[in-house]
Amino acid sequence: MLLLILTLTISMTGAPPVLSASSDAPREMDSKKEEAEAAFKKLDEAMSQARDAYFEPLNKAQKEGVSPEEMSMIELDPDLLPIKVVGPKILKAIEKYVGTEVALEQCSELLYLASREESQAWMFDRVSDLMITHYLESESLKNFCTRAHYMGDSPANVKLLRSIFADSPHRDVKASSGYALAKVLGSSKDTREEGLELLKKIGSDFGDVVYYRDTVYGDKVKGDLFEMEHLQIGCVAPEIIGKEVFGNLMQLSSFRGKVVLLDFWGDW
Repeated sequence: MLLLILTLTISMTGAPPVLSASSDAPREMDSKKEEAEAAFKKLDEAMSQARDAYFEPLNKAQKEGVSPEEMSMIELDPDLLPIKVVGPKILKAIEKYVGTEVALEQCSELLYLASREESQAWMFDRVSDLMITHYLESESLKNFCTRAHYMGDSPANVKLLRSIFADSPHRDVKASSGYALAKVLGSSKDTREEGLELLKKIGSDFGDVVYYRDTVYGDKVKGDLFEMEHLQIGCVAPEIIGKEVFGNLMQLSSFRGKVVLLDFWGDW
């Protein structure tokens, strides 16, 4: 009788709430995702409007046929800078919906914008900390890493890339974060040696990972290594031998000690 009572008690009071919570979880996640997507869509529209307002003087001048010289004299209002106007609102939404993939996408966009404005470094610091705390296991970090080396060598960017490279469980994310970190470190004379060694590691340990389309990291880093070792300020320029416009043979070393303008062009 005691066993029967216990069984009935568990069946009547224990199971239903657990099953209900389990079945409601996916719905709650879907609801949060939809809510986040709607919120960020509105913020994207706000950012677009902010850009229009910021560049309005230039657009107006262009429509009026103002000369390029006069256009270059137009000063834009720094208080209307889009990242300054809308950025804090995007950050607030990221903090609210952190953990969702759509919030991670916004993290990447906000980092890119904040990296271009020194006055918004605080925003870069905050967003990068959120990414380290909530997204290190996401495979979508690869999307951020592919352009992270264009975001400068700030301590926050270096810290974020180091964290991703060290802790991501995904090999393609490790490859992209390590490559970006190597490029960032290689851009500074003080950390160039570390950048060189890391580039070599990416080429050897992740050489078969796809960088872009048919290019793998094993091939991609070859050009980067040459650039880092031979095309830095203070390096002796590599020899270039070819024909000039009149068909005469020329070589770059014959101009050593002179100021040389190299004009590269192409047709696509």
